[in-house]
Amino acid sequence: MNIKQAKEQVKKTCVAYLTKDAFGEYVMPIETQRPIFLLGAPGIGKTAIMAQVAAELDLGLVDYSMTHHTRQSAMGLPFITKRRYGERDVDISEYTMSEIIASIYESIEKTGRKEGILFLDEINCVSETLMPMMLRFLQSKMLGNHRVPDGWVVVSAGNPLEYNKSARQFDVVTMDRVKRIEVEPDLAAWREYAMACGAHPAVVSFLDMRPDCFYYMEAKGRSREFVTARAWMDLSNMMRLYEKNGLEIDDELVSQYLQTASIASDFYVYLRLFSSYSADYRIEDILGGKADESLREKAAHAGFDERAALAGLLIDTLAAHAESDVEQEHELAELRAALVRAKEEPDPAATLSREADEHASRLEADAARYRNDVLARSVEHGAIESLRAWAAKLGGGGASLRDIAASFNERLGEHKRQGAIIETELTSALDFMDAAWGEGNEMTVALNEMTMNKTLSAFIAKHGCDAYYNHSETLMLDARAERLAERLAQLEA
Repeated sequence: MNIKQAKEQVKKTCVAYLTKDAFGEYVMPIETQRPIFLLGAPGIGKTAIMAQVAAELDLGLVDYSMTHHTRQSAMGLPFITKRRYGERDVDISEYTMSEIIASIYESIEKTGRKEGILFLDEINCVSETLMPMMLRFLQSKMLGNHRVPDGWVVVSAGNPLEYNKSARQFDVVTMDRVKRIEVEPDLAAWREYAMACGAHPAVVSFLDMRPDCFYYMEAKGRSREFVTARAWMDLSNMMRLYEKNGLEIDDELVSQYLQTASIASDFYVYLRLFSSYSADYRIEDILGGKADESLREKAAHAGFDERAALAGLLIDTLAAHAESDVEQEHELAELRAALVRAKEEPDPAATLSREADEHASRLEADAARYRNDVLARSVEHGAIESLRAWAAKLGGGGASLRDIAASFNERLGEHKRQGAIIETELTSALDFMDAAWGEGNEMTVALNEMTMNKTLSAFIAKHGCDAYYNHSETLMLDARAERLAERLAQLEA
């Protein structure tokens, strides 16, 4: 199965394992819950989906790479304690709590989430001395004398033997005690995830044309050439940062991530071509409704790769604008709620300061969750900055709560004006593509990518866009008519 299907399997398993009866007890005791074992090639997203599942189900998450663990850190250190058996006092060996188990209790204390996922990566690559203990753990959920707490689902992952010389084969007894899920690289599943995460349009459009370059693994003598899904996403993120800082994206950067010379070379050549499209088509002019007839003619007669790149550039720029709007939307909602609470308290400055501290504590306590959610992290930081500034103005700056409310309303008005501008840009982009390409495949792909883009779809859901809805409705009607014609043809045959 692909990584998207594997994610759904993990989610369903968590929901099932965490089901409680009428008395509040887990229907399936943790001892009988089979741990999930994700088996798949490196870099296809096994680790990434854990954070997504935890966030979507509001669960805690503790993740460990097992390659660095020793027997002592995983199992705990031995110590001598006294026990009384009958009439005798005897010295016996016990173990301190495992670092892994202790991390679960630390997570519960920090986040307040008593249910979660314990994710153990590279579990079939542990040392020989640790392997027997890990096999026992998969069967009993025990490390040393300590068991995984109730409410925590065990998920493990590993690479097939052909990808990792350190990997070991689990025996039949162990495999019969886990839920084995084999995961294969799949461009369509990755593409959906990448679009939602704002992957660089050059990466997405290149892989649309060259799907054979998505995942590659080949041994050449003692070395191995490879390109993975993780490499494409990491390169995409680094390209974003280079562009943000005005740094040149050169072939050296590309080859640091795409460790197959031919694929790295092909992508770098395409990237240079892609960059030229941005200048040639004057993206901001198109979004501003200033595109002239020559620009539309150029787009109309462009080849497939150029059309795909242009659509990607337009959508990417729109998404960047929408991301700021969506972030502001969430931040203003947090600030509005804080202001309402401050009005009901005798000391508004202290209330706003306390609210800022609570946001900061949330960021610190749930660092892993916010590390994987850039939007939520930005919202929290923005709220903290605004709340502390307001508290300072109220406490010693001579401002009143009415002044703070007026300042908030100004921000709210500017936010609405910016939203209207972005909606106009979205309409201009769709009108341009319609004039250049009509209701063809390019428009279908563009609308689909707008829908898949998390920030753009959130913006459209909030503000609406008649052009988007009209084009979508037309294409859906065309698709239904096409399916009906195919069905009639089958009946007549």
